Amino acid sequence: MSRRFLSRRMGPAWIAAILAGILAAAAPWLERLRPLSIGERTASEVHVTSGEDRGIGSLREAIFLADRADRRVRILIQVPLIRLGDPLPPIINPKGVSIEAGAGSVRLDATGVTAGAVLDVSAPETLISGVEVYGAPEQAILLRNGGARLTNVSLRKSQTGIYVVDGVADLTVSQSLFDGNAVGIHVDSRTDGIRLVDNRFQAHSNAAIWSVAPDGPDPGSSAPIVIVGNRFDRDRVSVVLINAAARLERNTFVGARTAAMLLNGAAAIVRNNHIRSGLGFGISAESLDHSVISDNEIDHNCAGGILVRNAQDTLVVSNRLYTNGYGIVMVLGAVRSPNTVADNLIVRHVEDGLYIIGASPRIQRNRLMQNRRAGLRLSSLLSVGTPAVASEPFVEANLLEGNGTDVPVLDSFRTLTGAEPSGGPPDCAWRLDPIEPRQQIARSQ
Repeated sequence: MSRRFLSRRMGPAWIAAILAGILAAAAPWLERLRPLSIGERTASEVHVTSGEDRGIGSLREAIFLADRADRRVRILIQVPLIRLGDPLPPIINPKGVSIEAGAGSVRLDATGVTAGAVLDVSAPETLISGVEVYGAPEQAILLRNGGARLTNVSLRKSQTGIYVVDGVADLTVSQSLFDGNAVGIHVDSRTDGIRLVDNRFQAHSNAAIWSVAPDGPDPGSSAPIVIVGNRFDRDRVSVVLINAAARLERNTFVGARTAAMLLNGAAAIVRNNHIRSGLGFGISAESLDHSVISDNEIDHNCAGGILVRNAQDTLVVSNRLYTNGYGIVMVLGAVRSPNTVADNLIVRHVEDGLYIIGASPRIQRNRLMQNRRAGLRLSSLLSVGTPAVASEPFVEANLLEGNGTDVPVLDSFRTLTGAEPSGGPPDCAWRLDPIEPRQQIARSQ
């Protein structure tokens, strides 16, 4: 056999053998670069291409696929409108789910749904972005697990925008719109690490944010609800917190029909907010304990700026209040753990600047100027069948100038029985349903 023959026959064989060896050695590395099969790609990312409630390419089918997957799934919605006739399946993937609008945003029209949550989320660390839910009969989004991130969502004309159930922790809602719901966000009592940042709330018939617990917060047991940088317009009440720890900072409240904030039994920090043009008090607080209300700008609220009742060891300091009904009203409060009203600017109120009723706080370094009636009024509280409660505050270094009277007025406040006075202060005459300030104060007694 000739050398030429051997070279022709053996060359390709050797080359094939060498290539086979190289491929065998590189197989694990090449496996990583292998394109995913159709089934594997579906388990990682699902595209919604139909606006129908059911069928191929629908959001409903995408959620079913996500629930069957053994890895985290991204649902990418590529249609602008989906009309729902029934609630969607629960989202239960244990690895988590992302639901995102592919271009701009998508509206889930839930006006055809008669009951139940539109998006019922039990998957951990869920991301929802660019999704609008309109007309949910109950909850637009029901969150049952922690780690969720909701951004750029719109929840409109629903009974409840987001309902956060007991036990949920580490939730952030940001850059989202809540419009015309009964309740914007409902937070159950035993939650932890709730952050509501840079959202817009408007025209809620009950409350924009609602968190009510049966008992007061256990100090150190959970992080407070953080409400920062939001804007609230024309809600009945913007924030209702009962027995909830909370931090409210840098929010803007405009045109609340009852109050911008209703706080009861809360351990709250209320700082650097702007509250204006409401029909009631800007802040109405009861039974606060070791709370802080500071550095807020509060103006043009019909009944008054700040109303604090039955608080203890609470600071009302460095606020700027002007052109409300009353400025600051403080009713009752712990004698052994007195409250402090200090360093506030209180000017041009229709009624009194600082009105103390049956309370004995520390009143220091306030500037009380150009209020129509008294700069400072100290009233004993008279209630039927109970002894009078005198106001005996510690008063030091306050400036009273240009008020109806610059001498502290000493009188009594009798809780209302029978007919109540009607009408509101003159600066609220242009608003609908004016509220008489003394009426709001008396209702609490």
